[in-house]
Amino acid sequence: MLPGIGPRRAAMLIAERERKGRLQGPEDLLAVPGIGPVTLRRLLPLVSFE
Repeated sequence: MLPGIGPRRAAMLIAERERKGRLQGPEDLLAVPGIGPVTLRRLLPLVSFE
């Protein structure tokens, strides 16, 4: 449901979260293959890190 995040990137996000635990901030999203600065800018208004 996030822009630029389809099934493949969603699976990569889940795998990264399972590997490292909870994502702490935007820099953790950049560690996910397929998420670069442009995608990150689109996602930041829609995600939160608590």
